[in-house]
Amino acid sequence: MSDEMKNQVDPDQKVTDAAVTPAENTSPADTQAEQTPVSPAPETAPQPETPQEAESLQKFCPQCGAPLAPDGTCSTCTKAGKKSGKKTAAIVIAAVVCLAVLAAAGLFAAKKYLGKGDEQITLFRQGLLPVKVGEQWGYIDQNNNFAINPQFDSAFGFGDNGLALAKNGEKYGFIDKKGNFVINPQFEDANGFDEHGLAAAKSNGKWGLIDQKGNFVINPQFDSSFYFADNGLAAVKSGEKYGYIDKKGNYVINPQFSYASDFMDSDLAAVKSGEKYGYIDKKGKFVINPQFDYASYFADNGLAAVESGEKYGYIDKKGNYVINPQFDYAFYFADNGLAVVKNDEKYGYIDKKGNYVINLQFDSASTFDDSGMALVKNSDQFGFIDKKGNYVINPQFDDVHEYSSYDKDLIAVETGDKYGCIDRKGNQVISGKDYIYQIYPDGIIFAQGKKAGVLKKDGTVLINCSYDGVGSYDSEKFCTNDDCYNYKSADSLYCYTHKPKTSSSSSYSTMPYCDFYGCLNRVEYSWNDYCTELSFMED
Repeated sequence: MSDEMKNQVDPDQKVTDAAVTPAENTSPADTQAEQTPVSPAPETAPQPETPQEAESLQKFCPQCGAPLAPDGTCSTCTKAGKKSGKKTAAIVIAAVVCLAVLAAAGLFAAKKYLGKGDEQITLFRQGLLPVKVGEQWGYIDQNNNFAINPQFDSAFGFGDNGLALAKNGEKYGFIDKKGNFVINPQFEDANGFDEHGLAAAKSNGKWGLIDQKGNFVINPQFDSSFYFADNGLAAVKSGEKYGYIDKKGNYVINPQFSYASDFMDSDLAAVKSGEKYGYIDKKGKFVINPQFDYASYFADNGLAAVESGEKYGYIDKKGNYVINPQFDYAFYFADNGLAVVKNDEKYGYIDKKGNYVINLQFDSASTFDDSGMALVKNSDQFGFIDKKGNYVINPQFDDVHEYSSYDKDLIAVETGDKYGCIDRKGNQVISGKDYIYQIYPDGIIFAQGKKAGVLKKDGTVLINCSYDGVGSYDSEKFCTNDDCYNYKSADSLYCYTHKPKTSSSSSYSTMPYCDFYGCLNRVEYSWNDYCTELSFMED
């Protein structure tokens, strides 16, 4: 198994109550390296014959780090939405799939959970939190009193409009804070309401847009959910092609692409035409002709990572190479002007001219976050560096769940056989827990044994571990040993391990299942099929 996939989930990784102390400022060997352009290799399309070959051929999204589908598209970036994309880029682990994927997918879930308009993600939404008792979900307040008794098959957090998505039987609807359905269960799937009071909903196999009364303002007709960018356009899928619609549901750019990204913050969108990627403007005109094997979003510095001949470089908005293709992998530029790149199985950081600021030396590395730190891994231990490559927290953790934190102060870590939380100076704040799943400004979801509860940020218990689920994850939807597989040629998603952890789409469930980009509940996310084989089957 490649290091990239090993970092996703290791069933033997346990956690201890090891002491954590702030690290002194130490610097890994960091000599300046010169940029050496590499000529693009000839395009090939090798077919894997073993799980190991499948791993080596797996490619990841340069924008969010998620594994790409066989056609080279990234459903995570598309589903996560504009506001999610920013946070994803800030915390993505470069090719450490677990961290990157859970960050993106957790925020995708937050879109379903909250809706695109919510700027701050909190655990108690409108003062209420969904919890699971047995097979049913209800809502409690911060005093652990039931405000809405368990009665739903799935339940999600309340949005700012006072409505929450809930499921009865096989249908979704929206409830108020008294638990009454304001919009009756009638949809096959739905997302939370955005800041405009609109929500994507699925009916008869097609997606449309509803208002807060449940009326379709754009009739269900599309094959994917969607959201509108600031320019008023949304990428939609119809049949096998993508196009763009306006807020009335009219096509502004007819379906013609095999893949189309959202416009995000840029005036350009990456699209796939035939087998190549290029960039279009809001009228659908190619500004940069299709010529790349993959293309990501443009960062704030005006550069986008692209792949050509199995090497990655960076282009400007005119399609000119600013940094020639020379990296095995290249990621989105962070706000501090540095981007993670990979060569010869090591990761480092470059500036916008392609010069190494932090030399290739890490087994994995993350994009710098807003606090100015980046998560890196060496010798199977995780730590944090500053923008000069100096360790601000020395490598000492078996794993660091930076993706799981929606709070600016705390980070979940694993050491030995226990979970805990550290602050951003490396001080241990919480220790000795069987599991820490997600950290919010108003609470931390944790588990002891087979029950879940909520901690305060100082480690004291807010909600006792007495629930079968906390958050939005339905414990009945998980992969088991009988429906999990290692590799399937028709699918780029893998399931190597079984570990009783939670899905990135949820808060906590006590049922064991495979992690997100293994098998998870792919039916709920409209992926093509469930996990079907336990192990790789040779011909």
